[in-house]
Amino acid sequence: MGVGRGHVLEPAHYAAEGTGAVPDGLRAGMVSAGMTGSLTVLDDVPTELLGGSVLEFLHALGGPTAFVQRGRHGAPRRVLATLIHGDEPSGICALWKWLQSGAVPYSDTLFIVGNVEAATAAPGFAWRHLDDERDLNRCFRPPFAGRQGTLCRAMLDVIAEFDPACLIDVHNTSGVGPAFGVTPEHSAQHESLMTGFSEKLIVSDIRLGALMEAATEICPSITVECGGAIDTYADNVAEQGFEFFLNAADPLRTGDRDVPMELLHYPVRVELKPRRTIGYGHVPDGADVVLVHDVERFNFGVVSPDHHLGWLGDDGVQALTAMSADGRDVIADVLTRDIGGALRPARELKLFMVTTKAQAAREDCLFYAIRADDVQW
Repeated sequence: MGVGRGHVLEPAHYAAEGTGAVPDGLRAGMVSAGMTGSLTVLDDVPTELLGGSVLEFLHALGGPTAFVQRGRHGAPRRVLATLIHGDEPSGICALWKWLQSGAVPYSDTLFIVGNVEAATAAPGFAWRHLDDERDLNRCFRPPFAGRQGTLCRAMLDVIAEFDPACLIDVHNTSGVGPAFGVTPEHSAQHESLMTGFSEKLIVSDIRLGALMEAATEICPSITVECGGAIDTYADNVAEQGFEFFLNAADPLRTGDRDVPMELLHYPVRVELKPRRTIGYGHVPDGADVVLVHDVERFNFGVVSPDHHLGWLGDDGVQALTAMSADGRDVIADVLTRDIGGALRPARELKLFMVTTKAQAAREDCLFYAIRADDVQW
C-alpha cells in the first residue's frame, strides 16, 4: 500500500484549495499546525507502519494522522475518529486490529488518529494531553488558537473535504462504567449510529468545543464512550462497534433495534471551583470535596438523597458548580451537604462519567448529572 504526501498548506485554505482527490476530494498531503501539531494525511496506511503492537503503530505515525481506507463501495462515506485523548486506548486498539486483519470497509472511510504524542509519552496511554498542551477535545471551535486549535481546524477541514455521511468519535470514560453515546442533536439517524456500541444515548445541550459538536455542522455525528480505559469490556465494545459501523451498508439506517434506545437529556457537569481541592477515600481528609473511594459504582444508576457520595468541607456545595445550558448554576438542585457534612444528591439523579482520578476531576469534572425524571433543570 502506498503513501501519498503533498505540500504544506495553511489549515484555513485546506478545504478551499482542494486539488485532486484521494478519494474524490481528499488530497494526500500535510496540513501544518506547528511542530507537534501537524496533521499528516495519507491515502492509505502501509502494512509496514502497523508494527507488532498498537504503540509501535503510533510511534510509526509520529503524530496526528488522517488516512483513507477505500471500501468495497464509494458511498456512503463515513469518518471514525479515535485517540483525541491520549489516555483512551480502546478505539485505537480496535482500529489497529481492524487494519491488521486486512478487512475492507463497506465504503470509503476516513480514520483520524488524534493525540499520538500524548498516547506515546511514557509509559504509554497515561496522559490525556501533554502538560504544556490544552485538551484537544475543547479546541474544535473558534478562535482555533494555538497548536491545538490549529490542529483541530485542520481536522475539520479534512473532514469537510471528505464530505462524509456520518462521523463517530470513539472515547473511553475516565471511570469504570457502561458504554453510552452523546449527541448534540437527536434523530433516528443518531440512534442508528449507536448500533453495535450501546443502547444508551445522551442528548446534550452542553457545548465544550468537542469534535462531535463541530462535526455536526458537516454531518450527523456522535461521541461513543466505550467504558473505562483499563476495562476489557470497553475494548470489546469498541471492536464490536467498529465491525458494525464499518460493514453497515448505511450506518444512518440500520433498521429496528432489538433493545429500545434509552434516551437521557439535559446533563450538567459538576465541577470544582478554582483553587478548590478534591480527594477520594473512606473518611474526610480536609479537602473541600472528598468522594467515597468506590464512587464509580454510581455510574448510570439512580441515586437519591439517601445515597452517601462523600463529604464536603466548610463551604459545602459552594466549592462546586453545575452550570445549565442557559448559564444558571444549579448546584444546589444537584447536590447538598447534610448536617454531618456528608455529600448527598439533592434529588433523584442519574450520574455518568464518574471518576476516581483526581486529575481528571480537577481538569474536567467530577461527573455529569441528569435529573432522574429527565426534565430540564
